[in-house]
Amino acid sequence: LKSRDWQAPGNIVDFITTVNRIRRQHRALQLSTNLVFYPADDPHVLLYGKMTPARDDVVFVAVNLDPFATHSARVELPLAELGVGDDQPYRLHELLTDTWQEWRGRGGRITLDPAAEPAAIFHFQR
Repeated sequence: LKSRDWQAPGNIVDFITTVNRIRRQHRALQLSTNLVFYPADDPHVLLYGKMTPARDDVVFVAVNLDPFATHSARVELPLAELGVGDDQPYRLHELLTDTWQEWRGRGGRITLDPAAEPAAIFHFQR
């Protein structure tokens, strides 16, 4: 056993607590057979999503795979699968920062800074 100082600078206790809370709140994240990867035009950005069979809970996660540099990518979401037309607006609630974005079209640009926000968890809303 190794004793850890949970108050030491750089620990990720708050981040893990937040991610676990988000996982408990979203049924899509509790399923194990619904993981799908989506296009991102920067190889350092990974985008994946999970949704319930009824499409009533949809979550997309973007992760910066480079721990040293900020990366920005244009990502594409499966709008047709979600019943959203290419010209219809939709909202994304970024759950880690509790911010909202309105997008229109097949996707948008995501910027992830590993020093500040290395990942983003979006809850999709029509």
